[in-house]
Amino acid sequence: LPLVQQLGSSDQAAWRQLMALGQEIVDRVHVLLRQTGAEGPTPRERSELVKVLRGLRHTEVLQSWEALHSRAEAAARSGETAPSVEEGALLLVAWNAPEDELFRPGELERSVTAELDSLAARLRARIKPEATVSEVVKELSRLMFEEEGFAGNQLNYYDPNNSLLDHVLASRQGIPISLSVAFA
Repeated sequence: LPLVQQLGSSDQAAWRQLMALGQEIVDRVHVLLRQTGAEGPTPRERSELVKVLRGLRHTEVLQSWEALHSRAEAAARSGETAPSVEEGALLLVAWNAPEDELFRPGELERSVTAELDSLAARLRARIKPEATVSEVVKELSRLMFEEEGFAGNQLNYYDPNNSLLDHVLASRQGIPISLSVAFA
């Protein structure tokens, strides 16, 4: 908690110390945030603790992004399979996770993956093994846009949530690039 209290003064050394603790600090912050009453954190301390969780999440996402980028470069050089677009989209979801998701790391990403897998399973069940690419795309379009109601968000096109796969799957609205990620 003393390190967290130093964060209010934008103490970079305090941030580095916290980041170095990794999962240990995440666990400790969760314990502190669960405390209530006189033993619990003050509203300011709670805000700082949530900031720590978000900072740790962002650090983790940046590390994952660097690893994903390295894998993509290696795949490009070797001709191996590149990382999926879904992996990058899930990192964007993790980066923008709402506060309550900070207490359940990875749950939101697993939920998005499960929904995409469910859509894929429904599509596979409809496609004959000998189907052409064109037939598969037509059936996928029918599933996504006619049955599931995916569409562009014409009323609020510039809403940042239109770029986040979890929001797109929940609202069935997005921008062309996020709809394409869901489509892929």
